[in-house]
Amino acid sequence: MKTLHISVEASLKKLRTDYIDILYIHWWDYMTSIEEVMNGLHALVLSGKVLYLGASDTPAWVVSQANQYARMSGKTLFAIYQGEWNVLKRDFERDILPMARAGGLALAPWGVLASGKIRTDQEERRRRETGEKGKPPALARATGAELLMVERMACLGRTLTSAQWERTETERAVVKVLEEVAAKVGTKNIQAVAIAYVMQNIRETVGRYIALCALHSGWSTVATPPLHSGHQNLYSAL
Repeated sequence: MKTLHISVEASLKKLRTDYIDILYIHWWDYMTSIEEVMNGLHALVLSGKVLYLGASDTPAWVVSQANQYARMSGKTLFAIYQGEWNVLKRDFERDILPMARAGGLALAPWGVLASGKIRTDQEERRRRETGEKGKPPALARATGAELLMVERMACLGRTLTSAQWERTETERAVVKVLEEVAAKVGTKNIQAVAIAYVMQNIRETVGRYIALCALHSGWSTVATPPLHSGHQNLYSAL
């Protein structure tokens, strides 16, 4: 808990604020008991330094046990869950969504655009021909000292979690269905359809949602058309 205390104090100093709205626990520490973690987090809430608690990329069974302990001992519960979720990677739907629905947790998905893999065949072909591949455009153009700076800022962008920037055959098949759905709802932007898929599923399964975490996906504001027409086509291909 000493590390947690030091980290929060350092964050408050860097942010020049007295409290943190949401404190996320990333990558659960299996060396520390659930009880100790929740007691330490609750102490931060009581001190007024943290308002809400969140869990990120943590197994559903851990979050469920943690919140059960918090309920039984009068401690602060996790109020929001953050995890990777997109039409190409739907593990989130197997256990996280049911957990959030049962426990009343808000959701903050990241990687909604699958690190840039939701793209057309034409776009992928262009990147292959220009040598851009999976790199962000700024990184592909940079050289020398500028390259070093851009690399640090972009954290290698779309290839941060995987060196394989090209899509698999399964991923290409899913994107083809996104193109079909986009045509049916009247938009040329398949990324908008992918975002709409996640947002609509959050509404239907949880009833409330937090704005999509754009920082990890690299998308700017995009209109999200409803998916009622063609929604079944998307499900059948996934």
